[in-house]
Amino acid sequence: MQAKKLILPLCALALSSFSLMAGAADLPLRLLGEAVPVSAASRVVVVTPDTNYIRITGGETVEFVVGKSKFAWTFDGPEGPFDLKQILPAGAKPQDIHGFVEPNPLYVGS
Repeated sequence: MQAKKLILPLCALALSSFSLMAGAADLPLRLLGEAVPVSAASRVVVVTPDTNYIRITGGETVEFVVGKSKFAWTFDGPEGPFDLKQILPAGAKPQDIHGFVEPNPLYVGS
């Protein structure tokens, strides 16, 4: 009987956490970071038609090559999921690629 009483609250908790994760992918640009000159990048990510996921470390500055477009972004916002379409510059071909900003190990407590 106790297990049945817990099912509904646990389902509600699981659904609410999924909605929070989905909403994180729609963060305002100012929270994801900022566009920077390509020369500032410390890593290059070439996005191909086979690319479907990108992992970034918090605080990292990455140059993205998407087709003929090149741009760089500093990820100085919160860790979590993002959608590459959110940071594409005007004129770049939109791609449905998801990314995740991981915690920077320099700032994670041991």
